[in-house]
Amino acid sequence: METETSPRDRIDPSNSLPTEAQIEAIARSGTGIWSHFKVAPQERPKFWFMCAIFLIIAYIYSVMRDMKDVLVTERLDPASLSYLKMLFVTPISILVVVLLQKPLSRYGVGPVFNAVVIVFGIYNVVYGLVVIPLQNTLEPSPFLFRDSFGDGKMAVRGLEALLGVLLTLNSYTTTIAYVFAELWGNVVLSLLFLNYSNMNCSYSQSMRFTPCLFIFSNVGLFFSGLTMLGICFVHPYLGYISNRWILRSVFIGAGLLCLFIIYLKNRLERTVLSVPICITEGSGVRKQKAHVSILAGLKELFGSKVLFNTSLIVFLYNLCTNMVEASYKSCMRVCADQKNKAVGIHVMGRQAVMQLVIAMIVIVLLLTPFSTIIQRKGIYSVAVVPPVFALVALVGVFGLATYNTAASKKSFEWLNTMFAGASAHISAEEFVGLICVSGFKILKYGAFDICKEAISMKISASIRSMFKSVVDGVCGKLGKSGGGLLTTLTNLVLNTNDIRTAAPFSLILVVLFCLAWIKSVGYLSRKYEESVKGNCDIDLDPFVVKKVKG
Repeated sequence: METETSPRDRIDPSNSLPTEAQIEAIARSGTGIWSHFKVAPQERPKFWFMCAIFLIIAYIYSVMRDMKDVLVTERLDPASLSYLKMLFVTPISILVVVLLQKPLSRYGVGPVFNAVVIVFGIYNVVYGLVVIPLQNTLEPSPFLFRDSFGDGKMAVRGLEALLGVLLTLNSYTTTIAYVFAELWGNVVLSLLFLNYSNMNCSYSQSMRFTPCLFIFSNVGLFFSGLTMLGICFVHPYLGYISNRWILRSVFIGAGLLCLFIIYLKNRLERTVLSVPICITEGSGVRKQKAHVSILAGLKELFGSKVLFNTSLIVFLYNLCTNMVEASYKSCMRVCADQKNKAVGIHVMGRQAVMQLVIAMIVIVLLLTPFSTIIQRKGIYSVAVVPPVFALVALVGVFGLATYNTAASKKSFEWLNTMFAGASAHISAEEFVGLICVSGFKILKYGAFDICKEAISMKISASIRSMFKSVVDGVCGKLGKSGGGLLTTLTNLVLNTNDIRTAAPFSLILVVLFCLAWIKSVGYLSRKYEESVKGNCDIDLDPFVVKKVKG
């Protein structure tokens, strides 16, 4: 009587290595913890190294993101966020992505990744050791522009909205910290590491690894939240000098972690990637990608419906996120002032709680069958969730902001009259904002990024690197810049620094944006499913079909 054999036992003994299909079968037959992490034993060294690297990258990004938010709320103004993203982050990010194209073509992703991480490591150490202790010496007086704008001096001249941009120049070391934190997330996390991961994984392996990588990135997010809570806890018991040392230690620690990332990556390449674990089959072979310049990439973008719609959903996600975060951070400042709390510590505490909640929910979400819905139910069932959530949540956030500003007599005259005598509920607005921003982050890690990476893996290998550069390196930042531009224009028109005043306009805009987002998701889902059924690269679907002369 024959007994049923497991996938591991069915490996062809005539070959010294299993095939990709056999590795896939082994990975999907795991038990215990490996029923959640669908990774074959042969893949586990590679898996653990990549997860560790991604965890540390995400931890650094999360900590630096919180630090720059604290610095901005303390030394700048919530209205400065729009100028930072529009005037500094977006153009510098695009410039960096463009400048990286030549070394990426010449040396490949691995060496460029090493060089960029080393630069960030040096920056963090220098910022912690030198810049922070000399901040007041390096910068002009922090009251240089605040005194000029105090007591509504510039509001009567219609110049109140300019305070935000002037503060970014006055406290330029904070601007530098903000830009570097954003560059770490944009260049190292989104562009270089995920590109490096795609280059070293087959399509089937990437579909299994990507949810797991985001689980570990959220472990990094969780530890970041604990770090921030720890700082908030000890802050009241320490003096000014001790608290400054904690701030310095955060930057120095991030710099040392950058060096550890390089160590792990080099170990991965020397001991794991250099040893083949299976026989590659057909489209699974990972070849060196042909380089396509970013200018050619932009030309492809506007010539292909698939690339255009992928870029559009990334643009809209970042634009909507920017708009709601700007409103939420402005509300946090108002709430802190009402409660007579230090703005920086109030923001740090809220951000820490948010990170812990986001991390735990995303980890649980990705450990459930939700992470495999794309394979079981199709990509649309996952990709449509973020825009639908955004539509509902943003209506709530901007609706409350409209009500509260009108109740506080800081909105349009007709709204102030409509809500005359009403009481503002700032804490409720802050809570709804917290839920909305948390939901955006949860769905980014748990749905949006996974769908984007799935589409990326079906893009032809010859243009995949260009695709990542344009979509992640350019369109994401353009989305944030677009949100900043809208906020800035409304502030200038309304002569205010409280961006919540423009909530009625924002409410109308986000409804239109979310509807366009849902339409693009539907189109991309159809094209993706066609490529999966045909076991081929996704059809780029050019806007203009070139006629072939017969």
